[in-house]
This record gives sequence, structure tokens and C-alpha cells, in this order.
Amino acid sequence: MRAHQAPPYLLLLLLAAACGSEGPNGTPGPATSSEALQPVAPADAKPEPAWFHEVGATAGLGASRSMSADEPRAIVEVKGGGLALFDLDGDGDLDLFDPGQGSFAEAAVPRLFENRSSDEGRLAFRALERYLSMPHWPMGLAAGDLDGDGASDLFVSAHGANAALYNRPLEGDASARTLVDRAAEVGLAHEGFGMAAVLADLDGDGDLDLYLVNYLQLDLEDLPPDIEFVGQRIFAGPLGLTPEADVIYENLDGSFKDRSFRSGIGVAPPSFGLGVTAVDLDEDGDLELFVGNDSMRNFVYVNAGGMRFDERAMELGLASNADGREQATMGIAGTDLNDDGYIDLFTTNFAADTNTLFVSRVDRPWRDRTAPMGLTATGRAQVGWASVFGDFDLDGDEDLVAFNGHTYPDRVALRLGSANRQEPLAWARDGKRFTAAQADAAWRTELFCGRGAARADLDGDGDLDLVASAWRDRVRLYEGAAADDSPTPPQLAVQLDRPAVGDRFGFGARVTLTEGDTTTTRWVQPTMGFQSSGTPAVHFPAPTGPASLRVAWPDGEVQELSIEPGSSKTRVHRPD
Repeated sequence: MRAHQAPPYLLLLLLAAACGSEGPNGTPGPATSSEALQPVAPADAKPEPAWFHEVGATAGLGASRSMSADEPRAIVEVKGGGLALFDLDGDGDLDLFDPGQGSFAEAAVPRLFENRSSDEGRLAFRALERYLSMPHWPMGLAAGDLDGDGASDLFVSAHGANAALYNRPLEGDASARTLVDRAAEVGLAHEGFGMAAVLADLDGDGDLDLYLVNYLQLDLEDLPPDIEFVGQRIFAGPLGLTPEADVIYENLDGSFKDRSFRSGIGVAPPSFGLGVTAVDLDEDGDLELFVGNDSMRNFVYVNAGGMRFDERAMELGLASNADGREQATMGIAGTDLNDDGYIDLFTTNFAADTNTLFVSRVDRPWRDRTAPMGLTATGRAQVGWASVFGDFDLDGDEDLVAFNGHTYPDRVALRLGSANRQEPLAWARDGKRFTAAQADAAWRTELFCGRGAARADLDGDGDLDLVASAWRDRVRLYEGAAADDSPTPPQLAVQLDRPAVGDRFGFGARVTLTEGDTTTTRWVQPTMGFQSSGTPAVHFPAPTGPASLRVAWPDGEVQELSIEPGSSKTRVHRPD
């Protein structure tokens, strides 16, 4: 959520509505009728079969969110929504952790679900009864092996003390697993307003380091006074409050050391941080950090080696959109759209603004190509959160889904030409552009207040599934439908495996598939959507002829191997 500048034709309206007070967000103009709030099929909507069926209730997730009806009293109540897909029990399937969402009325109630799809022959989860110690105000999740024991752990950013949930045998049942908070023991119990985090090997030593995105300073015992905005009283923030600096931790044999100033990230001013991803932006073999900020320019920390970074977002063209406008970079999704081997980045933003697509250019700055790629026609009325790339229709290129929902209740949102509950947006890749897709698809007709989301092939059928969180509502589970009638393996799933180190799956690694004259690049990015963690596998169109795979690991090591035609899965093993 950000503070936008209103379009010129709305300045007088906003000044009158706010009675001279500075509003926390820009506005697209008041709605003139209820029709302005309904999903509308664009004239060029692409007629395609449904990508998904929403099956959360029948697949065992049930109602797993707080249902408090109280209006939010502070900005902390509307910001959380992270989810994690991770392998709790080591059986190769991705299980689900939902930390819940806190409120002043009740604490977050975490839920842990075991993936039972391989046993039941359909997409299915089972709730596990586990005692989990959690912060009152959980926000974002990052999954990875924190201590190098081969099991997937979870880091939870939070308002207050963060949590580091280690994967351990369940007391009294050694065959079962649970999560135990060891943040204080290992140096990760930083207290602030942690919004999101990414785990990655930032210094090239084989273990997972941590970058923590912080938001702002907020004392829950002394809340800032409400402000007046469009004639309504509402909680303050982010503008008018004090931003909080991010933190970077180096993993030192399982304990974590704050390296914020030594690394160089402490040179950047404190910011209203919202999201982060780690990826090799300059193709030099190590990982950079792209940090999305709220009401401020974005940061890009270029890796200089030795756990040191230089902030260079402005010169790389990633600080703001083409108009120089500082946006609310909430959801971050990356893929290679122009086939140059460099990652392109899509960010979701607040209402009255477009989402932004930054397209890479070899040896030149990234460029805002939102309009030429067809992504400005939809999204202005929505408050965008999680965004995810994936080949959801199995036509060989990657499509795009974004989940949306307002931060304000309807009494405020309706005055801004929007609503609290909003529909997901979907764009199908159509050559060099995206086309708004499936305006009437059943999975998109239910309105809810979206937040986090993550992608994976949860049932192993060859297409991609999505799990999405909602503010004070149930978790949605979108089962991929594209592979239902496919007679051949529709996708090749590639998973990296370096079992001797904590960075087992090569977070941030670049994976390139070459078949004939076609080269496709993907990145291992389990931190995805907004505040969420998904599959460590990457997916390509299944090769129909002889193909080769090239893996550039985060420490600069490169592996190459051959792929047989029709392959649906491969594991790239790296011995140490």
C-alpha cells in the first residue's frame, strides 16, 4: 500500500474530501455506479478453457483464516498474508503452512497441512494437529534449510519478534515432523515490523543467508491517530510514519550474524519495504537483491562479492516506472519474456496506478514496457498483491496471474472507485504481448481480499496449481486444469539437488533449456507472489526432441546435461 499522487483532475476533489489533510493513498476517482466495481470482460479477451478449478474446501483446507468482523485499527492488521509450500515430511510432496493473520481481537492461528495427493490420487490435503509457537502478527514466509540438516525450515517475518521454525521430529512420534521456533537461539529474533524475507546463498559459501524487508515503526501500545481521507476516518500510514531499515544476515554454520552495515545495505535510507527477490540480474554468477518499497523508489543491491552490495536501482532502470513515479511494489514476479537470458520483473501496485513490467535489455538498463506488452488495460481499479508467472494454459509460454484486494473497508474503498473484495486478474501470453484472459472463468468470479500466493505442481499431474491467501477469509486452492486432456507430458519439471549444503535447491540459480534453435531460461525462485514461498522446481515445455540443460548455480558453478525427448521430470544432482 502506498501514498499516491492523485491525477490532476482529481486534486480539487481530494482536497475537498480530505478537508486539507494528506490522504494515505491516491485515488482513481469515485465510483459512479455499482457497475464500476464488477469484473468486465475486455473486448479482446482471449477465449480459452479454464486454467483452474477452485477446490480449497473439497481438498481439505477448509476455513483457515481469522474471521474477525472488526474493522482494522492499524496498518499492521491489513498487511499480512504469507503462505509457504514446503516439504515438511521429506516425501517429495509440498505441504502447506498457513500462519494465520493477527488482529487486535485475536491472535493468529497457524495451520499446517500435509499433502496427501499422491496417496489419494487427487489434489488433497490433511490438517495436522501440531502445536506451533508463532508471533502474534505473522507477515511473510521464506522456506529453506536454515541449518543444513536436509530438512526444509521456515522463516516468518512479523511485527514484533520474527520466528525461525525449524523442522524437527515430533515429540513422542519420531516418524512425524513439526516446527519449532529457534529464532532467539540462532540470532534471527529481530524485533520490528518485518514484512517479507528471502533466503539465498548471498556469499557463495553454500548455505542460505537471509535478507529481511522491514516496513515502518509502529508501537501497538501507542497507535498513531487516525486520519481523515475522502471524508472517512481511517488508520494512518505509511506516509506520516517512520520507515524502518532492512536487515541482512550471514549464515555462519547455522547461526546468523547481522551484516547490514558491513554489507553496504545500511547506506540506503530506511524505507517502507514490501517485498524482495534474489536473482542474478547481471549474469556474473552471484545473486542480486531487488527490493520493492512502498511510496519510495525500489532498491537493487548488486552483489560485489564477499557479502558486500552496491545499491544501483536508478542506473539499472528499476527504481521507478517510466514516468519516474515511485510506486507500491508489493508482488514481485520474474521470468524471461524477451528471450535474452536476463530476467524481466513484474510488480503489482496500489489502485489508481498501473502494475509495472520491467523488461531487460542486454548491457542496457531495464525498461518499463507495461503498455507495449498489453498490461495497462486492467489493474488500475485493483490493489495488487501477489503476482505469479507460469505456463498455466500449457501452450509453451508463461502467463501471468495477480491477486487483488483493498486495504480499506468498503466505506472507504467505494469512494475510491473500488471495493474491498476484488477478482483475480489473468493475462495469457499471446506472442510478444499479454491478453486479458478468462474474464468469465469460474475461478475468477468469486471476489475476495487477496494477499499472498504461491505456485507448484501440487498433485504431480504436469500442470501448475496455485494457493492464495485472503484477508480474514479462507485459503483458496486453484487446481490446474490444463493437463486434464493432455495425452503427453505437458511440462518438464527440473529440480536442483546439492544435498551436502543448506542451499540444496540452488535458490536463485539460472536454468536454461535448449532444444534445436529454441532457448528458454527460468530461475529457481521459491520466494514468490507476495510474502510467500512456493516450489523450488522450474518448469519448461516438455521437449519433443533431443535437448540440453544448463544450470548456473548461485556460487558460479555450471553444470550441463542432456534431456531425453518427452521427459517430464529431472533432478540435477551436484556432488560436493
